[in-house]
Amino acid sequence: ISPFKMDIDIECQQLSGSRWTELVSSMKDCKAIGLDNCNLTGACCEILRSVLSAKPSLTDLHLGRNKLETSGGKVLCQGLLDPNCKVQSLM
Repeated sequence: ISPFKMDIDIECQQLSGSRWTELVSSMKDCKAIGLDNCNLTGACCEILRSVLSAKPSLTDLHLGRNKLETSGGKVLCQGLLDPNCKVQSLM
């Protein structure tokens, strides 16, 4: 059980296309986002990178059990290194 309260917790959902776009637009003021086991791939990481730099309120991001691959991990690292990114916990 996570000690963090998720503002958005979408565990075990299959996200793609318009659903993914809608979710990203709803992340505006979230502090914690749970995307565990959502079938996210490396291709989704470009959008996540933009969220990391554009949403300074985001401090907790849960991405467990997704297949982000090496390329996705590199893209996420770029977002985490952005000076506007305030993520403190990445799981």
